[in-house]
Amino acid sequence: MGKLAQLATVKSAKTETFVYVPSDAAYKAARILLRANLGLTPGAPPSTTLEVLTAVLRGLRRASPLGRILIIDRICPSSSAERVFERLGLAERLDEEMRFAASDELVQKAYGPLQAPAYLEEFDCVVSLTGWGVENGQVRSALEGLYGLARCDDAYLVGEGETRHRLVCDYLAPHIDDWIVELPRAPQREGQVVWGKDGLAVEETACRLAGVPVPPHVLALRANRS
Repeated sequence: MGKLAQLATVKSAKTETFVYVPSDAAYKAARILLRANLGLTPGAPPSTTLEVLTAVLRGLRRASPLGRILIIDRICPSSSAERVFERLGLAERLDEEMRFAASDELVQKAYGPLQAPAYLEEFDCVVSLTGWGVENGQVRSALEGLYGLARCDDAYLVGEGETRHRLVCDYLAPHIDDWIVELPRAPQREGQVVWGKDGLAVEETACRLAGVPVPPHVLALRANRS
C-alpha cells in the first residue's frame, strides 16, 4: 500500500467524541494485548489519559465480547503492578477478563537484535496507545510507545538515534495491528485522537493536525520503506 493510501486509512476524532473502532484483528480475538503508555517511568514518551484508555477498552470489548485483554506498560522497579493498578484507579475501568501487567515481568523473546515481550507475537491482536508531545524540539509519539518494551544488549532503547527508530520499525512495528495517539488540548487546538493500522501514517497525521513538521526519522523510515 502506498503512502497516500496509508494516510487515507488514518482516522481522527475530538477526544470527547472519540469512539474506537478496532482493526479486523480485534474482532472475536481470544487474546488482545494493549500496550498503553501511562507515564509510569521517568523519561517515558507522553502518556495517554484514562478517558482515552477507557474508550479504547470499550472498543476492544465490543469487538471481542469474550476475549482476554492484557494491558501492559513498563513501570519503575520500585513499584509493583498491583500498586500501580490501585493508584491509577484502573480497577473500576476493567471487567473480569481485563488485566494489567508490568511489561518487564513478561516472558521475553528475540525480535532480531531486540528483546521484547513474547506476547507481541503470540496474541491475536496487539494495539499501541500513547500520548503525543514535543520536547526540546523533538516530536515524541507513536513509535516511541514501543521503546520502553524493547531491550538491545540488555539496555532499554533510550536517547536519540536513527538506529533506534529503525530497529523498532523493522522488528516490533510489524506486530502492531492498531496505533492510537492522543494529542493533548492546546491553546489553539482541541484534544484529538488519531488512529490507524500504519504507525508512520498515524505519526504523520498527528503532526499535521498539531501543525508541526513531520520528524526527519519518520520521513527517513518512509523513504526506506518505499
